[in-house]
Amino acid sequence: MKTFTSTSLTLALATTTAIAWLNTTSAEDRKPNYDSAGRFYLYSKDAPAGAMPFVPYGFMPAEAAQMVKIDPECKVKPNPEEGEKASDGTCIKLSIKWADPFWCGVAFLSGPDAPPWWGEDNRGDHYDFSGLKKKRLLFYARGETGKERIQVKFGILGDKKYGDSTQFPAESSWLRLTTDWQRFELPLDKYRASDLSRVSNAFTVVCKKVMQEGTGDTTFYLDTIFLE
Repeated sequence: MKTFTSTSLTLALATTTAIAWLNTTSAEDRKPNYDSAGRFYLYSKDAPAGAMPFVPYGFMPAEAAQMVKIDPECKVKPNPEEGEKASDGTCIKLSIKWADPFWCGVAFLSGPDAPPWWGEDNRGDHYDFSGLKKKRLLFYARGETGKERIQVKFGILGDKKYGDSTQFPAESSWLRLTTDWQRFELPLDKYRASDLSRVSNAFTVVCKKVMQEGTGDTTFYLDTIFLE
């Protein structure tokens, strides 16, 4: 099992053979490959971590890089994908060791992570999701103790010159997790097709210490993330 910090995530994935998402030379507008159901997967059991189209390297604020550990190939109780009773795949584990300022976020971005790309220049890629049929983001999540709360966002780089074509981010309410996998949905129907024509941030998860019911550190899991 691999456990990544912000630094080791860069180093470990740089040595794997599946690093198609790394593009450090020039930007590219990509056409998403939808499956037969019209879904574009950001993370699923069939896709290796190194082939993720949007990579969880965007730590917010800077202190979050020291607070958060990410294991994108966690094998502890992965989510059974829809229509299945069990899964032999993986999930994403996020472990937070709380420190000042006691909040953190991780943005999944389609740019290079060395140095981290935040839409300020043309090093990043974009995906054209103007053809999304149902205009929604779906994902599964569960908590370690069932007392965790998280918030999810989409399109947070709309204020950057080379970021998202979204003029404002979509965001969920604070979601209460249980120890069992739950299916969550973030509607994107407030966006016009043109708003989704250049997307570089398709998923962001935020966590705040004050929103947690427990007094200790926080661990939660994500799986089966897709747009449709």
